[in-house]
Amino acid sequence: MGQVAHHAVDYTAAEGSVWDELSRWAPDVVREGVGISVPEALSALVSKYLDCVIAVDEGEVENFLANFVPRTRVKEAIHALLAARELSFVHVGSKSLLQVTPPKQVYMPKNRRPERWLGLESSRRIGGGARAPVQFSLRPKHFRR
Repeated sequence: MGQVAHHAVDYTAAEGSVWDELSRWAPDVVREGVGISVPEALSALVSKYLDCVIAVDEGEVENFLANFVPRTRVKEAIHALLAARELSFVHVGSKSLLQVTPPKQVYMPKNRRPERWLGLESSRRIGGGARAPVQFSLRPKHFRR
């Protein structure tokens, strides 16, 4: 028969912890967890472990998870996550440590006076803030005829 997951639901000083089956509290999550493969579960464990420790040596991840699965499987999961670019290396001193790849930040250049680029200088404004019609040209002003 399969193992039953338990979790603490209450604690009193007189009685201690009261435990209950996890499947009673979250049956959908338990059903989903039963259906995932070992490599998928191991990849999730490696990612969660790295979320907690921020950055760690590859050998330390293998040592930590070696109590649950063979080291070769842990190494395969790490290399698969590196290939998928979900993990990356960060250099700290002379060591290369694993980390969860940070999300890419979109580069947004600062708009420095965009009205100049569009030919809408303040001298062309009509009273009340409305803008005068502007001629657009691909040529700079000194090349216009």
